[in-house]
This record gives sequence, C-alpha cells and structure tokens, in this order.
Amino acid sequence: MTRLYYREASACIIMFDVTNISTFSNSQKWKQDLDSKLMLPDGNPVPCLLLANKCDLSPWAVTRDEVDRFSKENGFSGWVETSVKENKNINESMRVLIEKMMSSSTGDGSSSAAGSGDYINIKDNPTSWACC
Repeated sequence: MTRLYYREASACIIMFDVTNISTFSNSQKWKQDLDSKLMLPDGNPVPCLLLANKCDLSPWAVTRDEVDRFSKENGFSGWVETSVKENKNINESMRVLIEKMMSSSTGDGSSSAAGSGDYINIKDNPTSWACC
C-alpha cells in the first residue's frame, strides 16, 4: 500500500477470516506494511487490533494459540474474536481500540500503543445500540 492510505491514521484494525488460512497469513503482510509506513508522532507504532472474524463458524483454520502467538510476535495491541454476521464484539472491539488510541495520544503511559498482543476477553454484554 502507498503511504497516502495511512496518512494521519491514529489506529488500525486488521481483520482475518478464521476459516481461511490465507487471510490469516496476509494479516502479517498488512501489519508489516503499516509498521513500515506509519508511526505516531512520538515514534511508537500506531495501535492496531487483530480481529478474528467469523468466530461463529467452525472449523477454524488456525488455533487460538496460533492467533495469540501471531498477535504477540507481530506487535498487535491485542486480538478479539468477532462475528460481523452475529454482531459479536464489533462495537466492543472498537471501544477497546479507541481507548488504546486515546491513551497513546495523551501520552499518559497507561497502555502502550503496541501493547502485548494478548487476547482481549470481551464479555457477552448486549449493547443498547447498533449502527444498523
């Protein structure tokens, strides 16, 4: 991708299909491209969440352990299981990313932009609103 696509971005989402191994492999290319072309003003990487989409389907082409290791090794802020079809963890993962983005922009040091890459356990709390 060209640097223009990333210009002035404050956060990033990279999503892959858990039933399709090639989308998982391509996630690494997207993250490497992002990291090579965009940094926060303080020189830290932009907060980036890895979303494991279609978590409602099985079988998964990758294990949760593989996703966890991949997220950590590639400097993601964390990863979340999502299902766009079932609207599972979509709003919640955006909230998590915004919190990471805001903490990195205020420089309060409460959480690093790169993060630990850990699995983010979002409880199944029904949201009171949805976009559609």
